[in-house]
Amino acid sequence: MIAEEWTNGFRKTLECAASIQSKLEKHGINDAVVLTFMELLSKNKDTFIQTKFDEVKAEEVSIRRKKS
Repeated sequence: MIAEEWTNGFRKTLECAASIQSKLEKHGINDAVVLTFMELLSKNKDTFIQTKFDEVKAEEVSIRRKKS
């Protein structure tokens, strides 16, 4: 994922920054960051969860986030 960011001009990083920026006024910085993280989690498996548990658990978390 890091290599992909380097080679694609930090596309996901810039999308995250834009998402946070769009939520700032309504939600404040803490909630804007959390909401953006939750959006990312619904679209991508969390590598920390995958490392700590396994790929199946990481996918389960992403699916649960999509449903909420």
